[in-house]
Amino acid sequence: MLRQLKKYREHLLVLILIVSSGNPLFVLSPHVRELYIGTVFLLLWLKQRRVMSLYIKYSVPFIFISLFQMLLFPDYSISSGVYLLLKIFIGALIMMEVGRKFAKIYVDIMVVVATISIPFFFYNEYVGFIPGISFTDIGTSLVVYTQLFSDYGGFIHRNAGMFWEPGAYQGYLNFAILFYLLMNNGATRIFSNWKFVVLLIALFTTKSTTGYAVLAFIILYYFLYYYRGKIMVKLLFLFVLVCSCLYAYYSLDFLGEKIQRQMNQGQDEGGRFNDFVKYASYIYDYFFLGNPTIVGTTIASGNGFLSFLFYYGIWGILYYFIALWHNIHQQVDLHTTAFFVGVTIISLQGEGFIFYPCYLAWPFIHLSMKNKILLKE
Repeated sequence: MLRQLKKYREHLLVLILIVSSGNPLFVLSPHVRELYIGTVFLLLWLKQRRVMSLYIKYSVPFIFISLFQMLLFPDYSISSGVYLLLKIFIGALIMMEVGRKFAKIYVDIMVVVATISIPFFFYNEYVGFIPGISFTDIGTSLVVYTQLFSDYGGFIHRNAGMFWEPGAYQGYLNFAILFYLLMNNGATRIFSNWKFVVLLIALFTTKSTTGYAVLAFIILYYFLYYYRGKIMVKLLFLFVLVCSCLYAYYSLDFLGEKIQRQMNQGQDEGGRFNDFVKYASYIYDYFFLGNPTIVGTTIASGNGFLSFLFYYGIWGILYYFIALWHNIHQQVDLHTTAFFVGVTIISLQGEGFIFYPCYLAWPFIHLSMKNKILLKE
Protein backbone atom coordinates (compact mmCIF):
# COMPACT_ATOMS: atom_id res chain seq x y z
CA MET A 1 0.00 0.00 0.00
CA LEU A 2 2.77 2.43 0.97
CA ARG A 3 4.69 1.54 -2.19
CA GLN A 4 1.63 2.29 -4.32
CA LEU A 5 1.16 5.63 -2.56
CA LYS A 6 4.81 6.47 -3.10
CA LYS A 7 4.50 5.54 -6.78
CA TYR A 8 1.67 8.02 -7.31
CA ARG A 9 2.89 10.63 -4.82
CA GLU A 10 3.80 13.11 -7.55
CA HIS A 11 0.42 12.60 -9.26
CA LEU A 12 -1.25 13.38 -5.93
CA LEU A 13 0.78 16.58 -5.58
CA VAL A 14 -0.17 17.81 -9.06
CA LEU A 15 -3.81 16.89 -8.40
CA ILE A 16 -3.68 18.98 -5.21
CA LEU A 17 -2.29 21.87 -7.26
CA ILE A 18 -5.03 21.64 -9.90
CA VAL A 19 -7.84 21.22 -7.36
CA SER A 20 -6.60 24.18 -5.29
CA SER A 21 -6.45 26.25 -8.48
CA GLY A 22 -9.97 25.79 -9.76
CA ASN A 23 -12.30 23.46 -7.89
CA PRO A 24 -15.27 25.20 -6.22
CA LEU A 25 -14.26 23.48 -2.97
CA PHE A 26 -11.32 25.92 -2.85
CA VAL A 27 -12.52 28.79 -4.99
CA LEU A 28 -16.05 29.31 -3.63
CA SER A 29 -15.96 27.68 -0.18
CA PRO A 30 -16.58 29.93 2.86
CA HIS A 31 -13.62 28.11 4.46
CA VAL A 32 -11.26 28.80 1.57
CA ARG A 33 -8.52 30.35 3.71
CA GLU A 34 -8.50 27.45 6.13
CA LEU A 35 -8.23 25.09 3.15
CA TYR A 36 -5.19 26.93 1.80
CA ILE A 37 -3.53 27.00 5.21
CA GLY A 38 -4.18 23.27 5.61
CA THR A 39 -2.71 22.62 2.18
CA VAL A 40 0.44 24.54 3.09
CA PHE A 41 0.93 22.48 6.25
CA LEU A 42 0.27 19.30 4.27
CA LEU A 43 3.05 20.23 1.85
CA LEU A 44 5.59 21.45 4.41
CA TRP A 45 6.82 17.90 4.97
CA LEU A 46 8.48 18.12 1.56
CA LYS A 47 11.07 20.48 3.11
CA GLN A 48 12.82 21.64 -0.02
CA ARG A 49 15.38 24.27 0.99
CA ARG A 50 16.00 25.25 -2.63
CA VAL A 51 12.30 25.96 -3.07
CA MET A 52 12.25 28.19 -0.01
CA SER A 53 15.19 30.21 -1.31
CA LEU A 54 13.69 30.72 -4.79
CA TYR A 55 10.23 31.37 -3.34
CA ILE A 56 11.50 34.11 -1.04
CA LYS A 57 13.42 35.79 -3.88
CA TYR A 58 10.35 35.63 -6.13
CA SER A 59 8.02 36.98 -3.43
CA VAL A 60 10.11 39.97 -2.31
CA PRO A 61 8.89 42.42 -5.04
CA PHE A 62 5.25 41.53 -4.32
CA ILE A 63 5.86 42.07 -0.59
CA PHE A 64 7.39 45.52 -1.21
CA ILE A 65 4.46 46.53 -3.42
CA SER A 66 2.07 45.34 -0.70
CA LEU A 67 3.87 47.43 1.93
CA PHE A 68 3.43 50.58 -0.17
CA GLN A 69 -0.23 49.68 -0.72
CA MET A 70 -0.76 49.36 3.03
CA LEU A 71 0.37 52.98 3.41
CA LEU A 72 -1.76 54.25 0.51
CA PHE A 73 -5.02 52.37 1.09
CA PRO A 74 -6.50 52.24 4.63
CA ASP A 75 -8.85 49.40 3.60
CA TYR A 76 -5.98 47.19 2.41
CA SER A 77 -6.50 43.59 3.58
CA ILE A 78 -3.26 42.15 4.95
CA SER A 79 -4.78 38.67 5.14
CA SER A 80 -5.63 38.73 1.40
CA GLY A 81 -2.04 39.63 0.55
CA VAL A 82 -0.72 36.88 2.79
CA TYR A 83 -3.04 34.27 1.29
CA LEU A 84 -1.90 35.21 -2.21
CA LEU A 85 1.68 34.55 -1.09
CA LEU A 86 0.52 31.21 0.36
CA LYS A 87 -0.93 30.27 -3.01
CA ILE A 88 2.40 31.06 -4.67
CA PHE A 89 4.10 28.86 -2.07
CA ILE A 90 1.76 25.93 -2.77
CA GLY A 91 2.39 26.12 -6.50
CA ALA A 92 6.14 26.67 -6.25
CA LEU A 93 6.66 23.83 -3.78
CA ILE A 94 4.72 21.32 -5.89
CA MET A 95 6.29 22.32 -9.20
CA MET A 96 9.82 22.21 -7.79
CA GLU A 97 9.17 18.87 -6.09
CA VAL A 98 7.71 17.20 -9.19
CA GLY A 99 10.34 18.75 -11.45
CA ARG A 100 10.52 17.79 -15.12
CA LYS A 101 7.75 15.22 -14.76
CA PHE A 102 5.24 18.00 -14.15
CA ALA A 103 4.00 18.51 -17.73
CA LYS A 104 3.42 14.79 -18.34
CA ILE A 105 1.66 14.26 -15.02
CA TYR A 106 -0.43 17.40 -15.57
CA VAL A 107 -1.59 16.06 -18.95
CA ASP A 108 -2.42 12.64 -17.46
CA ILE A 109 -4.54 14.19 -14.70
CA MET A 110 -6.38 16.54 -17.05
CA VAL A 111 -7.11 13.59 -19.37
CA VAL A 112 -8.72 11.78 -16.41
CA VAL A 113 -10.70 14.91 -15.49
CA ALA A 114 -11.83 15.25 -19.13
CA THR A 115 -12.74 11.56 -19.39
CA ILE A 116 -14.96 11.91 -16.32
CA SER A 117 -16.53 15.21 -17.34
CA ILE A 118 -17.56 14.30 -20.90
CA PRO A 119 -20.14 11.57 -20.06
CA PHE A 120 -21.39 13.61 -17.08
CA PHE A 121 -21.85 16.64 -19.33
CA PHE A 122 -23.78 14.65 -21.94
CA TYR A 123 -25.91 13.13 -19.17
CA ASN A 124 -26.77 16.68 -18.04
CA GLU A 125 -27.38 17.71 -21.63
CA TYR A 126 -29.71 14.89 -22.67
CA VAL A 127 -31.02 13.30 -19.45
CA GLY A 128 -30.91 15.86 -16.64
CA PHE A 129 -29.78 16.11 -13.04
CA ILE A 130 -27.11 13.70 -11.78
CA PRO A 131 -28.15 12.52 -8.29
CA GLY A 132 -25.61 13.04 -5.53
CA ILE A 133 -23.83 16.06 -7.01
CA SER A 134 -24.90 19.50 -5.87
CA PHE A 135 -25.93 22.03 -8.49
CA THR A 136 -26.13 25.79 -8.23
CA ASP A 137 -25.87 28.96 -10.27
CA ILE A 138 -22.30 29.59 -9.05
CA GLY A 139 -21.10 26.04 -9.46
CA THR A 140 -20.85 23.79 -6.43
CA SER A 141 -19.43 20.32 -6.89
CA LEU A 142 -17.95 17.21 -5.56
CA VAL A 143 -14.29 17.14 -6.52
CA VAL A 144 -14.90 15.21 -9.74
CA TYR A 145 -17.57 17.24 -11.57
CA THR A 146 -19.44 20.55 -11.39
CA GLN A 147 -23.11 20.76 -12.35
CA LEU A 148 -24.16 24.25 -13.38
CA PHE A 149 -27.78 25.27 -12.97
CA SER A 150 -29.59 28.56 -13.50
CA ASP A 151 -32.91 29.47 -11.93
CA TYR A 152 -33.83 31.14 -15.21
CA GLY A 153 -32.76 28.65 -17.83
CA GLY A 154 -32.25 25.31 -16.08
CA PHE A 155 -29.04 23.42 -16.77
CA ILE A 156 -26.32 25.50 -18.36
CA HIS A 157 -25.34 23.64 -21.51
CA ARG A 158 -21.59 23.90 -20.99
CA ASN A 159 -19.01 21.57 -19.50
CA ALA A 160 -17.27 22.93 -16.39
CA GLY A 161 -15.38 19.75 -15.53
CA MET A 162 -14.43 19.90 -11.86
CA PHE A 163 -13.83 23.67 -12.03
CA TRP A 164 -15.89 26.64 -10.92
CA GLU A 165 -17.19 27.32 -14.43
CA PRO A 166 -16.52 26.33 -18.08
CA GLY A 167 -14.31 29.37 -18.67
CA ALA A 168 -12.03 28.13 -15.91
CA TYR A 169 -12.01 24.56 -17.21
CA GLN A 170 -10.86 25.67 -20.67
CA GLY A 171 -7.78 27.40 -19.26
CA TYR A 172 -6.42 24.24 -17.66
CA LEU A 173 -7.45 22.12 -20.66
CA ASN A 174 -5.59 24.40 -23.05
CA PHE A 175 -2.40 24.10 -21.03
CA ALA A 176 -2.79 20.32 -21.09
CA ILE A 177 -3.06 20.53 -24.89
CA LEU A 178 -0.02 22.83 -25.01
CA PHE A 179 2.07 20.46 -22.88
CA TYR A 180 0.93 17.47 -24.94
CA LEU A 181 1.96 19.11 -28.21
CA LEU A 182 5.35 20.12 -26.84
CA MET A 183 6.02 16.60 -25.62
CA ASN A 184 5.23 14.90 -28.93
CA ASN A 185 6.39 15.01 -32.54
CA GLY A 186 4.46 14.20 -35.69
CA ALA A 187 1.07 15.66 -36.56
CA THR A 188 -0.45 12.30 -37.54
CA ARG A 189 0.51 10.64 -34.27
CA ILE A 190 -0.64 13.63 -32.23
CA PHE A 191 -4.11 14.00 -33.72
CA SER A 192 -4.80 10.27 -33.70
CA ASN A 193 -3.89 9.84 -30.03
CA TRP A 194 -6.91 9.20 -27.81
CA LYS A 195 -5.64 11.50 -25.04
CA PHE A 196 -5.45 14.44 -27.40
CA VAL A 197 -8.91 13.67 -28.78
CA VAL A 198 -10.39 13.50 -25.26
CA LEU A 199 -8.84 16.86 -24.35
CA LEU A 200 -10.22 18.43 -27.54
CA ILE A 201 -13.74 17.06 -26.99
CA ALA A 202 -13.74 18.34 -23.42
CA LEU A 203 -12.56 21.76 -24.59
CA PHE A 204 -15.22 21.96 -27.30
CA THR A 205 -17.95 21.15 -24.76
CA THR A 206 -16.93 24.13 -22.59
CA LYS A 207 -18.26 26.42 -25.35
CA SER A 208 -15.87 29.06 -24.05
CA THR A 209 -15.09 32.08 -26.23
CA THR A 210 -11.63 32.53 -24.73
CA GLY A 211 -11.03 28.78 -24.78
CA TYR A 212 -11.65 28.55 -28.51
CA ALA A 213 -9.44 31.60 -29.14
CA VAL A 214 -6.57 30.11 -27.13
CA LEU A 215 -6.93 26.74 -28.89
CA ALA A 216 -6.81 28.44 -32.31
CA PHE A 217 -3.65 30.29 -31.23
CA ILE A 218 -2.04 27.05 -29.97
CA ILE A 219 -2.74 25.06 -33.13
CA LEU A 220 -1.76 27.91 -35.47
CA TYR A 221 1.51 28.62 -33.63
CA TYR A 222 2.36 24.94 -33.37
CA PHE A 223 1.96 24.26 -37.08
CA LEU A 224 3.70 27.44 -38.18
CA TYR A 225 6.80 26.82 -36.11
CA TYR A 226 7.03 23.17 -35.10
CA TYR A 227 5.51 21.20 -37.95
CA ARG A 228 8.29 19.85 -40.17
CA GLY A 229 6.20 18.27 -42.93
CA LYS A 230 5.81 19.28 -46.57
CA ILE A 231 5.07 22.92 -47.28
CA MET A 232 1.92 22.05 -49.25
CA VAL A 233 0.56 20.10 -46.28
CA LYS A 234 1.24 23.09 -44.04
CA LEU A 235 -0.48 25.49 -46.45
CA LEU A 236 -3.47 23.17 -46.81
CA PHE A 237 -3.75 22.86 -43.04
CA LEU A 238 -3.56 26.64 -42.59
CA PHE A 239 -6.28 27.10 -45.20
CA VAL A 240 -8.54 24.58 -43.45
CA LEU A 241 -7.79 26.14 -40.05
CA VAL A 242 -8.59 29.67 -41.21
CA CYS A 243 -11.83 28.52 -42.88
CA SER A 244 -12.82 26.58 -39.75
CA CYS A 245 -12.12 29.59 -37.52
CA LEU A 246 -14.14 31.91 -39.75
CA TYR A 247 -17.03 29.45 -39.88
CA ALA A 248 -17.01 29.04 -36.10
CA TYR A 249 -16.76 32.81 -35.56
CA TYR A 250 -19.81 33.60 -37.67
CA SER A 251 -21.95 30.56 -36.83
CA LEU A 252 -21.49 30.12 -33.05
CA ASP A 253 -23.31 32.67 -30.90
CA PHE A 254 -20.68 32.52 -28.14
CA LEU A 255 -17.94 33.56 -30.58
CA GLY A 256 -18.61 36.22 -33.24
CA GLU A 257 -21.98 37.40 -31.98
CA LYS A 258 -20.81 37.62 -28.37
CA ILE A 259 -17.52 39.35 -29.21
CA GLN A 260 -19.16 41.91 -31.49
CA ARG A 261 -21.93 42.59 -28.99
CA GLN A 262 -19.51 43.23 -26.14
CA MET A 263 -17.12 45.29 -28.26
CA ASN A 264 -20.03 47.56 -29.23
CA GLN A 265 -21.27 48.01 -25.67
CA GLY A 266 -20.93 51.33 -23.92
CA GLN A 267 -18.55 52.01 -21.07
CA ASP A 268 -21.26 51.43 -18.47
CA GLU A 269 -22.20 48.00 -19.79
CA GLY A 270 -20.64 44.65 -18.95
CA GLY A 271 -18.47 42.47 -21.15
CA ARG A 272 -14.85 41.41 -20.78
CA PHE A 273 -14.01 42.26 -24.39
CA ASN A 274 -14.36 45.98 -23.70
CA ASP A 275 -12.84 45.90 -20.20
CA PHE A 276 -9.76 47.90 -21.19
CA VAL A 277 -12.02 50.70 -22.46
CA LYS A 278 -14.60 50.41 -19.71
CA TYR A 279 -12.02 50.59 -16.90
CA ALA A 280 -9.62 53.03 -18.56
CA SER A 281 -10.01 55.54 -15.72
CA TYR A 282 -9.12 52.88 -13.13
CA ILE A 283 -6.10 51.82 -15.19
CA TYR A 284 -4.95 55.45 -15.30
CA ASP A 285 -5.48 56.03 -11.56
CA TYR A 286 -3.90 52.79 -10.33
CA PHE A 287 -1.43 52.01 -13.12
CA PHE A 288 1.78 51.97 -11.10
CA LEU A 289 0.95 50.48 -7.70
CA GLY A 290 -2.55 49.10 -8.25
CA ASN A 291 -5.35 49.13 -5.72
CA PRO A 292 -6.15 45.68 -4.30
CA THR A 293 -9.21 47.02 -2.48
CA ILE A 294 -11.16 47.13 -5.76
CA VAL A 295 -10.18 43.59 -6.81
CA GLY A 296 -12.91 41.08 -6.07
CA THR A 297 -15.66 43.58 -6.84
CA THR A 298 -17.41 43.75 -10.20
CA ILE A 299 -14.49 45.73 -11.64
CA ALA A 300 -12.76 43.64 -14.34
CA SER A 301 -13.85 40.50 -12.50
CA GLY A 302 -13.78 38.44 -15.70
CA ASN A 303 -10.33 39.55 -16.85
CA GLY A 304 -7.43 38.03 -14.93
CA PHE A 305 -4.84 40.23 -16.62
CA LEU A 306 -6.60 43.47 -15.64
CA SER A 307 -7.44 42.19 -12.15
CA PHE A 308 -3.77 41.42 -11.48
CA LEU A 309 -2.83 44.85 -12.86
CA PHE A 310 -5.27 46.41 -10.39
CA TYR A 311 -3.93 44.22 -7.57
CA TYR A 312 -0.19 44.83 -7.97
CA GLY A 313 0.04 47.59 -10.57
CA ILE A 314 2.16 47.55 -13.70
CA TRP A 315 5.30 46.71 -11.70
CA GLY A 316 3.72 43.56 -10.30
CA ILE A 317 2.41 42.23 -13.61
CA LEU A 318 5.65 43.12 -15.43
CA TYR A 319 7.66 41.33 -12.76
CA TYR A 320 5.47 38.23 -13.05
CA PHE A 321 5.87 37.98 -16.83
CA ILE A 322 9.59 38.80 -16.73
CA ALA A 323 10.09 36.02 -14.17
CA LEU A 324 7.96 33.66 -16.29
CA TRP A 325 9.86 34.52 -19.49
CA HIS A 326 13.24 34.13 -17.76
CA ASN A 327 12.36 30.72 -16.31
CA ILE A 328 10.97 29.29 -19.56
CA HIS A 329 13.71 30.77 -21.75
CA GLN A 330 16.38 29.18 -19.56
CA GLN A 331 15.00 25.80 -20.59
CA VAL A 332 13.75 26.17 -24.18
CA ASP A 333 14.22 28.32 -27.27
CA LEU A 334 12.82 31.80 -27.90
CA HIS A 335 9.83 30.63 -29.98
CA THR A 336 8.67 28.14 -27.34
CA THR A 337 9.08 30.76 -24.62
CA ALA A 338 6.90 33.18 -26.59
CA PHE A 339 4.43 30.32 -27.18
CA PHE A 340 4.05 29.60 -23.45
CA VAL A 341 3.84 33.25 -22.41
CA GLY A 342 1.40 34.01 -25.25
CA VAL A 343 -0.98 31.24 -24.15
CA THR A 344 -0.79 32.56 -20.58
CA ILE A 345 -1.62 36.14 -21.60
CA ILE A 346 -4.53 35.21 -23.89
CA SER A 347 -6.08 32.79 -21.39
CA LEU A 348 -6.00 35.49 -18.69
CA GLN A 349 -8.37 37.61 -20.78
CA GLY A 350 -11.13 35.16 -19.86
CA GLU A 351 -10.70 34.31 -16.17
CA GLY A 352 -8.72 35.23 -13.06
CA PHE A 353 -6.41 32.20 -13.22
CA ILE A 354 -3.47 34.27 -12.03
CA PHE A 355 -4.93 34.47 -8.52
CA TYR A 356 -4.59 30.71 -8.00
CA PRO A 357 -1.55 28.50 -7.27
CA CYS A 358 -1.04 26.96 -10.71
CA TYR A 359 -0.72 30.15 -12.74
CA LEU A 360 0.96 32.03 -9.90
CA ALA A 361 3.73 29.42 -9.90
CA TRP A 362 4.31 29.13 -13.67
CA PRO A 363 7.64 30.97 -13.14
CA PHE A 364 8.79 27.85 -11.22
CA ILE A 365 7.79 25.24 -13.81
CA HIS A 366 10.31 22.76 -15.23
CA LEU A 367 9.67 21.69 -18.81
CA SER A 368 10.76 18.40 -20.31
CA MET A 369 9.97 17.76 -23.96
CA LYS A 370 10.75 14.88 -26.27
CA ASN A 371 11.07 17.27 -29.19
CA LYS A 372 14.81 17.86 -29.02
CA ILE A 373 14.73 20.91 -31.31
CA LEU A 374 12.91 22.81 -28.55
CA LEU A 375 15.41 22.17 -25.79
CA LYS A 376 18.42 24.39 -25.39
CA GLU A 377 21.73 22.63 -25.65
